[in-house]
Amino acid sequence: MYDIHCHILPGIDDGPDQLEDSLAIAGLAAEDGTRTLVATPHGDKVPGIGGKDALAQRIQAFREEVASRGIGLDVVMGAEHLLSADLLVEVQVTPS
Repeated sequence: MYDIHCHILPGIDDGPDQLEDSLAIAGLAAEDGTRTLVATPHGDKVPGIGGKDALAQRIQAFREEVASRGIGLDVVMGAEHLLSADLLVEVQVTPS
């Protein structure tokens, strides 16, 4: 099972404030059969934590913590963006 929308990273948006709470959520998700989870912080919060590279680093650190606890869950990077006419400009995407 995949969870494609989850505010699991601590201290970014309306998800958990503490790492231990995030890890508890990860454990419950794995116990319930989720194998891959897309961490989707609010896109407008990403610049405030240092941008896309900083988000990737936070996800990698969280993945390592999940693995060290023996939680069988893969966590990958995503973001939640509100649909708008300016979305491609806001997230700096160039259509191909």
